[in-house]
Amino acid sequence: MSETKQLVFHDSETDLDVLIEQAHKNPHALEASDVTVIDGGRAIAGESWGQKLAPYQSWTQGPAKGFESGTDGDLYPVGVLGMGLDEDRFNQLLDQAKGLGGRVELSGGAAVLEKRAQGLAGADLIGVRRDKDGYVVASVDVRGMAEALGVTKDLVIELPAYIDGVPVTRIAAEAFARRHVQGIGVRLLVVPDTVRNIGANAFLALSVGFIHLGAGVEHIGEQRCDLAGTSPRLAGRAYGTSPENPRFFAQDGSLFERAASKAPAATAAEAAGRSGAAARGAESANTAESPASAAAEAPADLVFHACPYRETEVVPPFVRNVRAAAFAEGCQPPSLVRCGAALRRVEAKTWDDAVWICPPKAPASALLSRRGVRLASENAVQVDGCWYDFSEDGATLVAGPPKPASVSASFARLAAARAAGVREGDAARATLSPKEAAAKAAYEFAAAGQAGVPVEDTATFVGEVLSLPAAVAGKPLVRIGPRALPWAPATVVVPPTVRTIERENTCKSTLHLVLSEGLQEIGQHCFCSRKLQEPVRVPRTVRWIGPGSFEYAQVVLGGGALVAHVSSSQMDSCFWPEPHAGDAAAPSAVSALFNLAAYDDQLLRQSRLPDPMGALLHRLASDVPLDDAIRKALVRQLQSDALREKAMEAVAREGSRHTVERLLKAGFINNATFDRQIELLRRANRADCVAFLMEQRHEQPKPTSSRARFAL
Repeated sequence: MSETKQLVFHDSETDLDVLIEQAHKNPHALEASDVTVIDGGRAIAGESWGQKLAPYQSWTQGPAKGFESGTDGDLYPVGVLGMGLDEDRFNQLLDQAKGLGGRVELSGGAAVLEKRAQGLAGADLIGVRRDKDGYVVASVDVRGMAEALGVTKDLVIELPAYIDGVPVTRIAAEAFARRHVQGIGVRLLVVPDTVRNIGANAFLALSVGFIHLGAGVEHIGEQRCDLAGTSPRLAGRAYGTSPENPRFFAQDGSLFERAASKAPAATAAEAAGRSGAAARGAESANTAESPASAAAEAPADLVFHACPYRETEVVPPFVRNVRAAAFAEGCQPPSLVRCGAALRRVEAKTWDDAVWICPPKAPASALLSRRGVRLASENAVQVDGCWYDFSEDGATLVAGPPKPASVSASFARLAAARAAGVREGDAARATLSPKEAAAKAAYEFAAAGQAGVPVEDTATFVGEVLSLPAAVAGKPLVRIGPRALPWAPATVVVPPTVRTIERENTCKSTLHLVLSEGLQEIGQHCFCSRKLQEPVRVPRTVRWIGPGSFEYAQVVLGGGALVAHVSSSQMDSCFWPEPHAGDAAAPSAVSALFNLAAYDDQLLRQSRLPDPMGALLHRLASDVPLDDAIRKALVRQLQSDALREKAMEAVAREGSRHTVERLLKAGFINNATFDRQIELLRRANRADCVAFLMEQRHEQPKPTSSRARFAL
């Protein structure tokens, strides 16, 4: 590194601790001519900035002075000259502008150019504005700095601490605008000790791997981090702090804020150790373990957790609150999170799909549970990609197999690697074309059996089948916990030991579902993949199915008494919101689970059913009693010109002898449709159904008169 004192330079080798130490020993002090000072308009005491118009009579009496003759349609001169310039003065200004030839000489221009050549910020690279207590960094042109240096990565930026002797006290939210940082990789950003406030998301667009905060930082707005949203794509981000900062400290690259009532300055040894650990954490991608002394820390809030993340991440035991932007986006989240009993609140939701090992006595436990986060105790075990917890009753499935990366996500990852290869001249990474990247992403997705891991790496499911075990660690599997299966493979088999399936096991991507006898309850919003390819047989032992379950699917209730078509609308769910005693006039296994009156009303309205015609046929063919008026209305719908032929074809293709018998009794098969229905049944080789109908015709009373015998 050059010995010249610079605001920005290229360095890919020097240890971060050394760079940070040098920056704090030699803070940068610039002159006003070295930066662009942005002076926002300010109201003078007693001045009103509202619109001011002259009294009506005065400004409508006639043309202003000098415009009595007006102009012939030239709106531009009228608008400009209306500001107090006559035509001669206007033309004079135009001639002067043309004479400059588009060039404007700046005082001290040579000095500025030399500073840019050395990598220093010039007047056009850093913009500041004056605030009541100092200067605010309003704009940093990182692209211009990189252009002056002739590099696009591994930049080290040290923000100025003083301008004309006045401290820089704040970094504005728009300081690192995307248009000024796109395509440039920054290795280290040093915030000086004079800065007290950092605006929200100030570093969101900046591709910076390590950010060091000075001793004076008192407030930091939420700093979201999206590794995939920066250019170049970030591999990770970490924070460090000054040893003298009384409010913020860093540990293993993560940033914490002490509780407001307990924010003593850390000892030099402790803080120096934290700063060094953070710097090393940025270089080693967060592989270091938290020190044992962390448990003795005063309560603190987690502001940002260093990334990328491992399979198992730990929220330190002294953390009280997790801020909303604490977890980075655009990278693989952990599958397991451990936290302490002091945790009160978790505002960030990026890790909600992970399994949290959270003590029940922790105040955050109940809050996380209500939010649908999957919680487990210290006794939880992972078996073949699934997490199980234990209680006195038996084992509970806490989390099923992980969801595979989508084709689009895989393509984005490969495309980012290719772009990095092109920039860095790496032929091996740059040769993969977008078409090849898409094909490779699709192949990886298919080879994983839609289960997130190669088929040979798991025993829980083979290919696209997830067959849950009847016992785990010697205890029967009796429960599937909330959101344990938000995603599941194509086929899911639930063993007979399971008694309860709790809420929101939506099983996205599942095509085939097998539920075993012994199951008693199915919670709300379960099995909502909208892809189930055949009716799901609900065991007779089920006592309650929560609203919103089996969305846009067909379910067989009461051991085959009714095939119900579930609406796609959550508002039209016919499952009882609470366990129901049932209707004495209907089979208890059906009416106790299903609101038959509401369902018949849906059939009449044809409300968002997966197969409206099939729903009518199944209802008429069911053994569940049907009111005569509703039966006649349903038959009229089936016998309409639009449905009659399709309905008869469906009966011939899929209907059983029992179905034909019920439709004959309901009146759908009558004298008008009898012959056509028999012909369709013959074509489908349904000999049993044809024989039944012929017997029914033979048993009908014979006409007694000639007119009746030959009647059509």
